[in-house]
Amino acid sequence: MRKYKNNKEGYEEILEMKPCTIVLEPTGVYAIRPSQYFKEKGIKVLQVSPNMLSREKSLGERKRIFTMLKN
Repeated sequence: MRKYKNNKEGYEEILEMKPCTIVLEPTGVYAIRPSQYFKEKGIKVLQVSPNMLSREKSLGERKRIFTMLKN
């Protein structure tokens, strides 16, 4: 898993990959800045509850969740 800093430098590093969608885990105030930044850049931002993606979920369930998010 890659990790990025929660600042402009980290966001720009992510933008270099030219994403069309960003998925964030809404962890209080920590998701606000990146969410606003990417939306301003025209990137679709999805916030997914940590409960939906917990480690207990099977890979099949995760694929189903991401398929639902795409639609």
